[in-house]
Amino acid sequence: MRKQHHLCKRGNLYQWRRKSRRLSTGIIDLKHLRGTTNLRTALIPSRKISAQSDMVMEKLAQWQISHEDARKWLSRVVQLGRENREAENVASI
Repeated sequence: MRKQHHLCKRGNLYQWRRKSRRLSTGIIDLKHLRGTTNLRTALIPSRKISAQSDMVMEKLAQWQISHEDARKWLSRVVQLGRENREAENVASI
């Protein structure tokens, strides 16, 4: 299985984490705890978040959005992903 660059394990749980440098002012760090100990369960949502985060990280680096706006975006993406998975689970019953 290929390495997932933004998926890492903290203790027993997987988390999505992406860092970016904004000039000399430090590192911008966005994190989301996946809440699972199963790698396969964490992979697909993490890939989707990574793909969608490219534009947000670019805007952060160029000072077009704030760190707080990026965190709000990440929370919203995660919430929508959960709602979609729950809807798929209900539809498959």
